[in-house]
Amino acid sequence: GGPNAGKSTTASRLFADLKARSHSVELVHEFIKSWAYLKRIPVSFDQVYIFGQQLHAEDVILQSGVEHLVTDSPVVMQAFYSRSYNLPFWEELLAVALRYEAANPSLNIFLDAAGVEYQQRGRYETPGEASKRAQDMHDFLDEFRIPHKTLQTLNYSSILHYGESNLEAKPC
Repeated sequence: GGPNAGKSTTASRLFADLKARSHSVELVHEFIKSWAYLKRIPVSFDQVYIFGQQLHAEDVILQSGVEHLVTDSPVVMQAFYSRSYNLPFWEELLAVALRYEAANPSLNIFLDAAGVEYQQRGRYETPGEASKRAQDMHDFLDEFRIPHKTLQTLNYSSILHYGESNLEAKPC
């Protein structure tokens, strides 16, 4: 989902519930979140650094033998942001993200923020910009045929059910 869709809260909650149910799972937080709180805006090639940090954080967990991870910022989202900022290297980041995805298939849940109250703190976007960003993100997933399922942020039980049933159906 886009900004303020509840990705961090939902990811934390999903991780805790899956861990409590004895799944081999870890949580990887969004690298750039601390920058947003500081109002630090990525410039120049910062997005490559952010991409690398996010990918490395995920990869280390999977290399360690943990079967699944939950994140509020999948690697492919870094490619989306690179494109939305008109950075000249976004296609290269997308290629790396898709290669990583092929090696480590994910279960992508796109959170629909309908009914979620907007919280400006820790965000770069205004409510209108966040809504536009969410639509652009969804369009990006469709354009590049990145498998995902859209679920309502406020219907957590469906998110947990979908996530857990897919973990049990096929290991990553």
